[in-house]
Amino acid sequence: MKKIARVFIISFLAAIFMADMVSLSFAQQPLPIKPNIPVGPEVVIPDDPQIREFSVNPTSVMQGEQVTFRWRVEPGPGGSQVNSIRLTIGAREVVRSSDLSGEYRYTLPEDMRPGRAEFILHATNQIGRTEMRSVNVNVTIARGSSGSYRVSFMDSTLTMSPERVQSGQSVTFNFSVRNDGDRLTNIRIRVVQPADNLGRGVILRDLERQVINPGVNNYAVTGTFRSTTNDKRGVSIVLIDTTSGATIARSRYRELVFVPSFRHYYLDRYH
Repeated sequence: MKKIARVFIISFLAAIFMADMVSLSFAQQPLPIKPNIPVGPEVVIPDDPQIREFSVNPTSVMQGEQVTFRWRVEPGPGGSQVNSIRLTIGAREVVRSSDLSGEYRYTLPEDMRPGRAEFILHATNQIGRTEMRSVNVNVTIARGSSGSYRVSFMDSTLTMSPERVQSGQSVTFNFSVRNDGDRLTNIRIRVVQPADNLGRGVILRDLERQVINPGVNNYAVTGTFRSTTNDKRGVSIVLIDTTSGATIARSRYRELVFVPSFRHYYLDRYH
């Protein structure tokens, strides 16, 4: 009986010894070291709408004709949904849509101002970010009785000879006109002094029944200056369709400066 008790005590002590050794072994293990990773700057993901396509066809039309706009818009890398597509010209809204890909046929007003018209596409997402892109349309004067008006005055070609004149002296104007449309007949070429936007003023010369062929047309028109009391008098060349009465093109406003001491006019131009 004593022998059994002794064996039990020895086994118990051995178990305690082994437990202490295991505890000591774990206590001597080094603690894990966390790596010291530097923290970089915060990455900002752009979230502006992406206008992938915006176009217009055709790019040159007459008043009252139709053009087609096409667009394709995608969300930015941030993923905010695009919820508004607007097409504007100046302060006027042409159309509003929620379609990310679409097209819109627009009829130009009959009285739309000739020249370059800028149309802007606005794409706005749900967080208020807006992206814009523009296209230009060349607007020409509507069809008249002599054909379609696609006439532009080539202002850089306008010259005057002589450049210094006295009252009553004849002056020859040389200039070129480009016609991208039909052949035009019964055109009046008018030189006026002074000239407003409608071509009104003192008529220096009218050339009747002129023809404007497709392509570049060169002209020479002679007019006589008249004495005035003003120091400056404006000069412009106006092209008029005599059948319809429509003004189809005019040159830039030119200015003649009168020098009383020499009683001459000098050619100058607006910039």
